[in-house]
Amino acid sequence: MNTPEDFSQKKNLKFEIFPEEILALNRETQFHPGLSKILREQPNKDIYILLLEIATYCQVPVVADIYTHQDILNLCSALTKCLYEKRTQVIIPLH
Repeated sequence: MNTPEDFSQKKNLKFEIFPEEILALNRETQFHPGLSKILREQPNKDIYILLLEIATYCQVPVVADIYTHQDILNLCSALTKCLYEKRTQVIIPLH
């Protein structure tokens, strides 16, 4: 088991914080049980594969291309917005 002293002795230790766009997308997926199941059962946990799964769930077309870091963050924001809208749609009964 690692102790705080173990970490302090490592000279090349680097902490990386995920961008807010990725964190927001992760939080929003928790409100979608069907999507959560898809992501949980996806054997390949590569972030790009998971983003494609979310895009498919949201019916957002994504083309095979080279994406910059900012492109990925923009995609995360768009997917978060789409998921939020999916769960906040108001259903009005027709009586």
